[in-house]
Amino acid sequence: MSVKLKCLLCFCAAVLLAVEVTLVSIYWQRDSGPHSGFSGSASAWGKDGLGTAWGSGGLGGARRASECRSMFEMNSDGKRVSRDTDHYEDLSVALPFHPRHRGASQSPSGTPGSRALRGEATDPRTSLTGGRLPYLPCQLQEYWPELTLDCMRARLDRGRKLWILFAGDSKIRNIFLSFLNLTRAMEYNISFMNTSGSLEDVISKLDNFMWENFDAVSKVNPSLRVTLRFSVFLMSSFSTFEYRNDVQLLKRLAAGTDPVPDLLVTGYSTWTLGQLDWGHVIPNLSVLDLMREGLSRVVPLLHRISLRTRVLVLSESRLKPFARHSTPIRPAIFSDSNIEWSDMVFLHYIREVEESEIRGPNPSRAERDWLKADSEGLWWWDSLLPHGLAVRALCAELHAENLTLTPQYGRLRCNDTNHDGETTREVGATMLLNLMCNTAVTLQADSACCQ
Repeated sequence: MSVKLKCLLCFCAAVLLAVEVTLVSIYWQRDSGPHSGFSGSASAWGKDGLGTAWGSGGLGGARRASECRSMFEMNSDGKRVSRDTDHYEDLSVALPFHPRHRGASQSPSGTPGSRALRGEATDPRTSLTGGRLPYLPCQLQEYWPELTLDCMRARLDRGRKLWILFAGDSKIRNIFLSFLNLTRAMEYNISFMNTSGSLEDVISKLDNFMWENFDAVSKVNPSLRVTLRFSVFLMSSFSTFEYRNDVQLLKRLAAGTDPVPDLLVTGYSTWTLGQLDWGHVIPNLSVLDLMREGLSRVVPLLHRISLRTRVLVLSESRLKPFARHSTPIRPAIFSDSNIEWSDMVFLHYIREVEESEIRGPNPSRAERDWLKADSEGLWWWDSLLPHGLAVRALCAELHAENLTLTPQYGRLRCNDTNHDGETTREVGATMLLNLMCNTAVTLQADSACCQ
């Protein structure tokens, strides 16, 4: 065989090997790499019962478990490391409606830049339907009424029940209302203050019942119940904290004297920190110590509940420094650094509790229901922060351009000092439906979260 022929054969073999490696790489990137966006197509679902099995199990099952948790907890490798706001702001720039994504001048703290708005679509609502959450490792499935009904039929089949409990302040209440709105095909009757009404009735009267409890039962299938217990976990005194109704609720759930919900969505709340905003003469360090003490008591309770059912703890959203504040001191009290500190304290205590326990084995993947408790403990829900911070940056630019009277400024709730806007809450409600529904319906997209 001539030298030229040998060289030609070697070259062909090398080309074939490179093609094979490339195809294998593409396959694994498709199957396990970062995915983003809603599928939003009618072919993404079917009506034939309980959806596909876990498949190959083993490494594939572990990957799916990690992806499902990572839909909520962005650092879900078990280390529970606290991240600062700049970290989430850097992630938020990847969203197409973020001003810096479009080349605007915008600082991580929400300080407006000097460049005028361009003509591109800057509505986060538009980016939801077409769009991307590029910092998630899996794809969010969009749930419209027909698919929601399919999910609930499967979930509530053969007399089964589903109870979702939201326990927290106004930020948790907003997620509760967004969830009811996204699943409005279930036609809820909502009880509150010795009366009842529809979701529209509740929203229209919300200013009069902001701190009340709500209990929503589906008229389509009364086995679906969604409850809000308004809870602030306010630590104003070391001696009286244990006797608060909201703390007593957690104690009963942790001890097993009350039945646990199928899913608990909660947050630690910043009402203790807010005491500085109420004119109370309390030294700053004393308030921080009160908050630390409150978290040291609440976190072990939430951990014990998480061993009985799925628990999501929503990370605090960040304040908008340019919004109209009720008191001049509020931006300093609820500054990014103070919220970061409270997040760090929460994660410190959850690490302390988890490290003191020996974790048992998790259920087999073939039997996995994401709402079932396992040894992983509670899930820290910080994946809404990049979206909320991108909206904050967009609001800051609208504010800088004197566009505060535009419909978009109001729709994004740019003047709401410390609550996420509707679009961010819709993303949160969609994540909850992905958690409870993606194994209950048949999805053609293999990259969807929590399958």
